[in-house]
Amino acid sequence: MSKVLREKYLKDPNALDKNPPQSASWSWKSVHSAGRLIQRGMWKRIGDGSQVNIWKDRWIIGTRTGTVTTSRAPNCQIQTVNQLIKNGRWNAEIIKQILNPEDSMKIISMPLSCFRRKDRLFWSFSKSGQYTVKTGYANVVQERSNEMRRDRIGEETSWEIRKHSFWKRFWKLNLKHKLKLFIWRSLQNSLATKETIYNRTGKGDRICSGCGEDVETMEHMFFKCPIAQTVWKIAPVRWDGLQDLQNNLWRWWEAVSQTEKMEKGKERICLTANILWQIWKSRNKAQFENEKGEARKIIGKAQQEWTEYEEVIGRERKDREGGIGSDQQRRVRESPKEGIIRIHTDAAISAKLIRTGKGIIARHWTGEILRARGVMEMKIGEALMEEALTIRMALQMARRAGWGKIEVMSDCKTAVDMITSNNVQEGLIATILEDIEDLIKGFDFCTVLWVPRSANVGSHRLAQFATKLVNDIDWENNFPMWLIEAANKDWRAEATFCN
Repeated sequence: MSKVLREKYLKDPNALDKNPPQSASWSWKSVHSAGRLIQRGMWKRIGDGSQVNIWKDRWIIGTRTGTVTTSRAPNCQIQTVNQLIKNGRWNAEIIKQILNPEDSMKIISMPLSCFRRKDRLFWSFSKSGQYTVKTGYANVVQERSNEMRRDRIGEETSWEIRKHSFWKRFWKLNLKHKLKLFIWRSLQNSLATKETIYNRTGKGDRICSGCGEDVETMEHMFFKCPIAQTVWKIAPVRWDGLQDLQNNLWRWWEAVSQTEKMEKGKERICLTANILWQIWKSRNKAQFENEKGEARKIIGKAQQEWTEYEEVIGRERKDREGGIGSDQQRRVRESPKEGIIRIHTDAAISAKLIRTGKGIIARHWTGEILRARGVMEMKIGEALMEEALTIRMALQMARRAGWGKIEVMSDCKTAVDMITSNNVQEGLIATILEDIEDLIKGFDFCTVLWVPRSANVGSHRLAQFATKLVNDIDWENNFPMWLIEAANKDWRAEATFCN
């Protein structure tokens, strides 16, 4: 598509409908499809927010469409994103007043730059954020391929083929084996609900013990029972468009599984499986232990189990990648040279408390601790974002302290690789990566290095400690003994590397 046509679409989505191209060389359907794709792919990245319309633009990173789902109130005078920002931070009070909880949570979780930047367009279908003919063409081809595949599926007469494809994707999900087996049994209608037992034995009561109003089917237990309805109302993952499918668990879960390739689709599916599992466990406690379930406890346990499993998988992945082989990683084996301050960083997430913690420890090149900082935030954190935010915070701390030569250490290999490869356009954390790039330029010497968890014990313990704080801590000169011991353990580990 030409530059002129592309600009027409960005200014007016209906421009080509009003004045279609006359050249016979153009396929009108191709032009229309490509133009719509460009419109969907062009998002706005928040700088100061003055040029971004809250209600019309695509700007909420981490969502499928980028737009708010809240309908604008008739008397609402707030139009641009800068009206949601106060003193460089999101104004949570205003956001929660004008937007629904789902939109509010997503916006407040978005990072803002620590510099004054302008809002700008970026192309969401490429990691660079830049539109090119190559990426535009590739996405048009992909969309057509998806349409053809949907048509073939619609014409498919064999249910077995669809089912085989479904189960193939399902068994690859990052779920505990017991949860996979539980979902499989649920979809095969083999859980011991009251209806299933009655149908098989002809004995027992079919009425749900939780509400006493309806037959306890699989669908009633998971969706229709009052406690289940409350669970889905407060759940952090929403499936509002699938209510019509709640009378058929198989069709509902099939629709859920189709979101796998969307932004954070796999995470949403896995958390949903954990919620279903906790609903089932709560039902069993009510049935056999006469313990009434509470919706908030069900959600809390589901989040906790899911987050803990994700952290375990993440640590195992780090261990697999933990062979220090590259030139950059080998530098961690060396003690910091004279005049260089080494700063260890780590982030922790507490699903139970719905908090995140950040730990930063700065050491003199002789090993002496200079400063330690612990920061707590009340939010549902995402691991990569929190690690990147902690690195940015460490750089800001070093700038304020006037340190000219520093090494920043993190045990998050993904974040370090993004920073060292100058990949500043990476999705949700692009704003943080840009800030880090600009902050690094302000030092006489600055490098960001990966360090194994075994040599990052101090900041890890401090980050975990920070999740339980009421107020942030900033220690200088005097440090608790547990922190000194952990930091010394890191120093000994590095000394071992040097030898």
